[in-house]
Amino acid sequence: METTLNSIGNTLEEALLQDNPNANVERSERILSIGAGAFVFIKGIGNLFSHPLLALGELALGGGLVYRGVTGYCPVKAAKNLGNDAIIEETTVVIE
Repeated sequence: METTLNSIGNTLEEALLQDNPNANVERSERILSIGAGAFVFIKGIGNLFSHPLLALGELALGGGLVYRGVTGYCPVKAAKNLGNDAIIEETTVVIE
């Protein structure tokens, strides 16, 4: 049983957590995103017939979190950090 769990863990680590040169999400965030996204996605599948509108939101959110975890790239985080790299200081001279 333990060897099966180790092989599953190794497969996930090799396949899902490969290094991405465009990654802006740390390894721990990626693991948490995959776990939380899978939970929300499965919960959305369960709610599909009883609460379809809620289920669509859960499916979208869960899928987005899984995508973020697998790729290691978060477009929201990239957009947030976009303006921080190019801070330009301007000097204003007032002549009276």
